[in-house]
Amino acid sequence: MMNKIKHFKIYLVYPVSILILSSFFYLSGCGNDTVTNNNQQTGSDTNVYVFDTIMINQWVNSNSLSSADLNNGKAVTDLSTIRDIQMRSANNNVSFSFRDGTFINPAGYECRFKKMYTTDKFDTVSVIPGGLDLGNFPDQKTDAYGLFNATSNQHMVIGFYLKGKIDHNITPHQVFGVLYLLYGAGGGFSNYSQYISVRINRDGQNHFVK
Repeated sequence: MMNKIKHFKIYLVYPVSILILSSFFYLSGCGNDTVTNNNQQTGSDTNVYVFDTIMINQWVNSNSLSSADLNNGKAVTDLSTIRDIQMRSANNNVSFSFRDGTFINPAGYECRFKKMYTTDKFDTVSVIPGGLDLGNFPDQKTDAYGLFNATSNQHMVIGFYLKGKIDHNITPHQVFGVLYLLYGAGGGFSNYSQYISVRINRDGQNHFVK
């Protein structure tokens, strides 16, 4: 009788030990070292950030919110060193364009632009045509795409690459995005404000829909 009990204990301990070891290896594989590529998920892309309405104001002085940090989707002052773009006028504040953040001191960050197209459906824009090679973003200014004001060139879509942010190790990956001229307000005797929408991918992927 004692031998049967011993054999039963051995048979019981063996599968329990296998179960414990299997659980240990499974949990070890789910630690912080596990790499997940969210762009291969079928659900929401957590690398895509959407900034629906950013207001950039006409330059009046160094305190004007005439620049933007596109990586974080916010307007910043003209002399902010985290700026990626500045809005400027080439014709006495009648019409405007964007340039990257390196044109005045203290310098901000280099941003490269690419004109895409004009559309009333920005929410359907999912990729930058032509890919993400640096040569596909040739410009540091957008004036060649046409100046904008409250009645001209609204709904233009501009692709961009935050080259300065990755060059200076501000972001861990390349950041690409699409910028949309939503609408403009003011001008003439009042200061002009340009409202933009921005979508970025912080994982360096050509994908801009959540």
